[in-house]
Amino acid sequence: MSWRVVPVLGCRDVAASAAWWRDQFGFDLDPDEGLWRADPGGPVTYAILDRGGAGVHLQRRAAPEKRDPMHYDAYFYLEGGIDELFATFTGNGVTVVFPPCDEPYGMRDFGIETMDGHRLNFGAPR
Repeated sequence: MSWRVVPVLGCRDVAASAAWWRDQFGFDLDPDEGLWRADPGGPVTYAILDRGGAGVHLQRRAAPEKRDPMHYDAYFYLEGGIDELFATFTGNGVTVVFPPCDEPYGMRDFGIETMDGHRLNFGAPR
């Protein structure tokens, strides 16, 4: 049995946040199957995004919880290319929490913040 974990992040405007994830991070969003409405004609309440097998779900919430500076909502484990990914994200204008750095636990990590205030950490083995 294999498992796959997908974070579900709260946001006020799911459609805008899904477009941001697509444009800033290169995640794929199926325009027909990726956006859901609880009420037909109402606001988008849920989105499903994917990039290379890494999934993120977005859920409409009135007031998403803001994290302390070193608390993260999701950690993306990569096999390599951390510096190139950081350059792509910063070229797209993301908010940097901390730049790539070598950690004592054998990973090279960086942190960013989404438009909704979620803190995401990306890491790859050194």
